[in-house]
Amino acid sequence: MKKGEVLAKVYRGTTVESVHCGSVVIVDSIGKILYQAGDPYFFTFLRSSAKPFQVLPLIESGAAQEFGFTAKELAIMAGSHNGEPQHVKVVQGILKRIGLSGSYLKCGTQPPLYYTVKGILPRREEKFGVLQHNCSGKHSGMLANCVYQGWDTKDYLNPKHPLHRRILQIISDLCEYPARRIKIGIDGCSAPNFALPVKNMALGFAKLAAAESNSNGLGEILKAMRQYPEMVSGQGRLDFALSQINSGKIVAKAGAEALECLGVIGPDIGLAVRIYDGNNRAVGCVVAEALRQLGLVKNSDRKKLGNFVRPRIKNFANKVVGYIEPSFRLKKVGK
Repeated sequence: MKKGEVLAKVYRGTTVESVHCGSVVIVDSIGKILYQAGDPYFFTFLRSSAKPFQVLPLIESGAAQEFGFTAKELAIMAGSHNGEPQHVKVVQGILKRIGLSGSYLKCGTQPPLYYTVKGILPRREEKFGVLQHNCSGKHSGMLANCVYQGWDTKDYLNPKHPLHRRILQIISDLCEYPARRIKIGIDGCSAPNFALPVKNMALGFAKLAAAESNSNGLGEILKAMRQYPEMVSGQGRLDFALSQINSGKIVAKAGAEALECLGVIGPDIGLAVRIYDGNNRAVGCVVAEALRQLGLVKNSDRKKLGNFVRPRIKNFANKVVGYIEPSFRLKKVGK
């Protein structure tokens, strides 16, 4: 791995205490690198940033049309939802329509993400259900495709399952990276996931942005994510904040281990940010700064991005003791 560029500095008072290194890469929809900071070919997993692409087989097979899935339901399948009651209700509706119960979901359980956003600590005796898991929308969509195709629903997470073979090919095609070179790993929700260079991830999102006028599956996913950003993530999340700026022309999807991928409609560019140490705390300010340097964040937008622009660090007494600040300049590539 090449030495990473410092993207953000963490201050305690006025003294730098830590730094976060990583990669930022911006490409157009034909794969040309326009700007970069750090290594644009850093090889890592797509994690949940893969979700918009993992929905595509559901649409291209005809299953989405057969079951009559709404844009809201497609958005939650492409998202990592907060686990709020509204999200649980939508996932329940998907499962009811395909004739399955929550017991078929194999994503596991976790405290809802809105607990983290709001600083809620789970009670010792508190139990959570599989529908509250941020990936339950994705899994319900996978099961819907299996039901429609007559595929095994019990083994739907097997990397050799026809569903995941198709997803692998879709990611290979959209990101223009050979399927044989994509590495397969198991995600936090137990579904197969895919490793490839961050430059190619950005390309996939540039194509997602460029699909605005398309009536194909990618166009449907883009429309759903823009129409229902609260289903893709939720209040207090970076993805949702990004959907509220730049006149709604940004579609974003976070991935675990400090990854953020987004597409910008109009210039039809894709951007990928990856912090190498996997610490998510600096991702928001790096993304906001990259967009500012590209001229895509106005002063009014900065207010909507809130604490993501310059995250405050608080101690256990809730006192602000420091902050995180971006520390990079995008390098323009070529003419």
